Amino acid sequence: GNWHEVHTGVAVYGVGAGMNTSSGDNVKCMFSFTDTARVKFATLSDKDIQSYVDSKEPMDKAGSYGIQGIGGQLVESMVGDFFTVM
Repeated sequence: GNWHEVHTGVAVYGVGAGMNTSSGDNVKCMFSFTDTARVKFATLSDKDIQSYVDSKEPMDKAGSYGIQGIGGQLVESMVGDFFTVM
């Protein structure tokens, strides 16, 4: 199994009169942040990988797995916040 990093970013914007932006569009970033978690996959056989692909779960995932779903069974270890990965 290999380690990888998952980065999540959030930006909250305010919209409306009084935002006083230089562009005059009344949209302003109020705050933003990022978080990173490290994830280690278990050692997977070709059969394990094919079974996961056959489940169709990875087909709509940015990183091809959902830790909150079947993909969580592929994870051996994690350092960081679960919701950063989810």
